[in-house]
Order: sequence, then C-alpha cells, then structure tokens
Amino acid sequence: MSLKAIAIALKILVPMLSYWKHKLTKLRTDKNPNRWDAFTAHQAPHKPFLLLSIMDLMEAGRITENRIEPSLDLVDSFTGYWRKLFPEGKTTTMAYPFPRLQSDGVLALAPLPGVTRLIPPGEIHSLHKLRSCYSHACLDDNLYVLLQGAQSREALRHTVVNHYFALDIRALVQSESRINRLSAKYTHYLLDEGALTPDEIKEVTVTRIVRDRGFRGALLPEYDHRCAMCKIRVRTPEEHHVVDAAHIVPFAETRNNKLTNGLSLCKLCHWAFDEGMLGIDKHHRILVSSHMRAAGNSASNLLDLEHQPIVEPKNPMYSPGEENLAKHRRSVFMR
Repeated sequence: MSLKAIAIALKILVPMLSYWKHKLTKLRTDKNPNRWDAFTAHQAPHKPFLLLSIMDLMEAGRITENRIEPSLDLVDSFTGYWRKLFPEGKTTTMAYPFPRLQSDGVLALAPLPGVTRLIPPGEIHSLHKLRSCYSHACLDDNLYVLLQGAQSREALRHTVVNHYFALDIRALVQSESRINRLSAKYTHYLLDEGALTPDEIKEVTVTRIVRDRGFRGALLPEYDHRCAMCKIRVRTPEEHHVVDAAHIVPFAETRNNKLTNGLSLCKLCHWAFDEGMLGIDKHHRILVSSHMRAAGNSASNLLDLEHQPIVEPKNPMYSPGEENLAKHRRSVFMR
C-alpha cells in the first residue's frame, strides 16, 4: 500500500474509531442499583459481554464474515464472562442482549426466510424465541471494518472493559477474554492443524481450561451434540447440552487431544465408558460388560446398546481411532 493510500485510510479510520469508541459507551442498559453493583458500574453487563464475545471470536477466526449467529461458540463465550463475575445461582441468557443491540444501532437482525410474524426484540427472553424468528445479525458495516483490524479491535475492547467494569475486576474480564480467544483458536486448530503457527500452538495448549473448551467446541458439533452410544440429543433453549466431550484415552496419559481420541457422550454413557462398563469394538459396535448384568443392577437401557453401532462424526477423518479404542478395551473395559 502506498503512503498516499495509507494516509487516506487513516483519515477515514481515525474518526470512525473515535465515533465508535464514544458510541459503545452509550449502550442502553438496565441501571437499577438494586440489581447491579459497583463491579459492573451499577448496570447490566449483558451487552458488554456479548460485544466482547463477538470481538473474541473474530480475533480467533471463528467469525469470518459479517454474520453473527447465536451459535454455541458465542453462547459459550458469553456464558464464560457471566460465570466469571456472578455466583452459580445467578443465571442469564444471551437472548437478552442479542436482539436488543439493534436499538443501539450496533447490529441489525436478519429474519428467518418465510417468517412473517416477528417477535419484537424487547419481547425475546430465550434463545429458542430468538431462533424462531431470526437467523443471525449483521454488525454495522463500519463497526465490522474496525473489528477486523487488530489495533482498532483492541481499542474498542478496552473501551468496553474500562467503561462498564470497575477497576478491581477489569483484569478478571480481560483474563476471560484471553481464555475465550485461545479456546476458539484451539477449536480452529483441532479442525485444521495448519491454522496456527508453532508458537500459537504452544500458547493454546498450555492451559487446561483452554484445552477443554477448545476440545468441546470442536468435537460436539461433529456429533451434532448427540451421544455416540445411546444416541440421545437434548438441548435446552439456552444452548445447554446433555453431552460431554469425552476422551477415549485420558488426556493425562498421552497428551492426545486429537478428535480421534474423543467421543460425544451423555453423562450416563460417559460414566459407564470411563468405568469400563461400556466399550467399543474395532467395527465401532458397542460392547457391554458382563458386570452390567450383576444382581441388583437395573440397566436395561444400557444393556440394549450391546452390538449397536455408534454414531459417527460428520467428518470421517475424526472417527474414533482404533489405537485409542483398543487401549480402552485393554486397560479399562471389563468383559
């Protein structure tokens, strides 16, 4: 790019950035001091959390076009911020800020094709309702341009953090942002090993929470959030799933976080697999331990799984590896 082109770009981007730094400090939020304490500047943090989540996923390469979907990635990032600041009993939903940012001029909702009766954004209180009317949202074009640039994105991230959160917890919010970005990068890496440099790989694999979130983010969509054994698939309106991202051979034993060492399993099948009560043969059929039939056990649902084929991932290259399954059969499964 020539010096003249750079000068023209700066002439446009500098005032644009200044405008959006100011605009993002003027979000309409609930400012009831009885509900929100000084940590969040006595106002609801939902919109700031969502904006930070969008920035995190853009930086990690998980959002690559101006199409913001209420996806599992975005829900996980938003929920991570919430859980970092609030006790376990205080729940929320991303459905609050997602449609309401439209009134701030930050984004525009895109209705689902064929939907004629739209729920007003102010009446949406669950992700189920949101998804029943809208497929995605598009950021303001200028804001999207700014969020694509590393320096302007970081400037806007600091604006949001510094304006909506007390000094005492800004470092906590920033640390969650870092975890979100690294987790999303790790998900990207697990699906495409050429996506990161050696230094980036080292950075995203050092922390357990990053590895766990990234592994989950890559594995579960491959199984459509369905248990590979009992085939159950349950999703709450707030994007909570019944399945875990389970390792076939524990990560601590081999440091193997490849998707071929993973299975999407419901809580019961995960427990039974780890306890050696269930296994998988070389033809990917389910094995049931003879101990399951012991006197006093009532496990007809699990016994019925014997010899049934497992659910396979969408991409065959992530199918459970025989080396991992064989190690589980030798070391864990009780015949």
